Amino acid sequence: MEVPKADLFLLALFVSLSALFSASETALVSLSKTKILSLMKTTPSKAKAWEFFLDDPQRVLVAILIGNNLVNITASALATSLSLKIFPNLGVGFAIGIMTLVILFFGEITPKGLALRYSEDIAKRVIYTMYLLSLVFYPVAIVFSKIVELLGGESKKFLYPLITREELEILLSRGEEVDLEEEERKMIRSVIDLGDKVVREIMVPRPDMVCLESTSDVRDAVRVVEDYGHSRIPIFENDIDNIIGILYAKDLLPVIAAGKWDEKVGRLARSPYFVPETKPVKELFEELRQRKIHIAIVIDEYGGTAGLVTMEDILEEIVGEIEDEYDKELPPVEKVGEEVYVVDGKMNLDELLELFGIEGDSDLEERDYDTVAGLLFSLLGRIPRTGEEVNFKNLKLKVLEVKRNRIKRVMVLKEEGGRAEED
Repeated sequence: MEVPKADLFLLALFVSLSALFSASETALVSLSKTKILSLMKTTPSKAKAWEFFLDDPQRVLVAILIGNNLVNITASALATSLSLKIFPNLGVGFAIGIMTLVILFFGEITPKGLALRYSEDIAKRVIYTMYLLSLVFYPVAIVFSKIVELLGGESKKFLYPLITREELEILLSRGEEVDLEEEERKMIRSVIDLGDKVVREIMVPRPDMVCLESTSDVRDAVRVVEDYGHSRIPIFENDIDNIIGILYAKDLLPVIAAGKWDEKVGRLARSPYFVPETKPVKELFEELRQRKIHIAIVIDEYGGTAGLVTMEDILEEIVGEIEDEYDKELPPVEKVGEEVYVVDGKMNLDELLELFGIEGDSDLEERDYDTVAGLLFSLLGRIPRTGEEVNFKNLKLKVLEVKRNRIKRVMVLKEEGGRAEED
């Protein structure tokens, strides 16, 4: 039996229209508000259509949805009719199977994949057509919206991204052209990088945690708060792997006022919030914000305590070090004894050598670091641990403080009796 060419042509046409609607939906949804405003300027002939989509994207997307469903239903009906003519006994089943695959591959997966890759080019080509279509289908869209409301549904406003990650990357690479200061570029870069970090990368590691045992009394707690300036102290029972709560400094005030100095801190602790060390930092930030808490205990894959992380730790990844009224401002160089200094990890290495009257050499000039912290990283080949010691020339360097993989304070002393070998 001869296959009707007109039916085949119409079938191909409707499948093509299905692909057009699918690609249009994906391309338009992928655009950020910033990109749409840019396209309004670069394609002035379509500015009205862009403005319409910017003001009411839901209306355009509903029109696309209606159009897509119409062509898919029509294509399926046409395929069924065509199959009945060619295969009278298998027509309906054959049509359902074939059209499901055809629409899925040619009408959905392929066009949407291409639209994600070439969203801007496709959006520029289809926006005016979809704008006209939204005007045609407006009465139908209103009817559907009313039906949804009558059934108890709630109409949600479509939200497109203000700016995409790719656009931020471009903004950073053209910082001087768009009048971005160095600090602003660093902050934007930190926000982008935050999405790729996990809690393990920013947490206070277990060895650096300041904790109290549950049997400690209020006197012990006050002493720890005074010594370290922390407003939240993890409380453990028997072992630091068994954190049972978080003691808030403000919860000590009514107990102190009542003179209950022998009260055990385990009874004052609030329930802790535990997170795995592999949790994305971005997710943790949102969870802490929603729960209105500022600290979480980080656990490893075996359920042991790996460290802790605070809201301040997350914010410092974006804006840099935050100092509050409890932070002690330490001098970059502090003499603590004869030929013994405590220095900042960011101290210039040449200044350190000059401080001890040591001349640099050609090997030092070829190194790719400039600071004391850089020297320690280079000598050890890894992130140092608190208390670790390294010899360099006739100096001994002892790491006093490491915070979020940054070397904060180092004790440096001059050794007598010759030059020590570099470790």
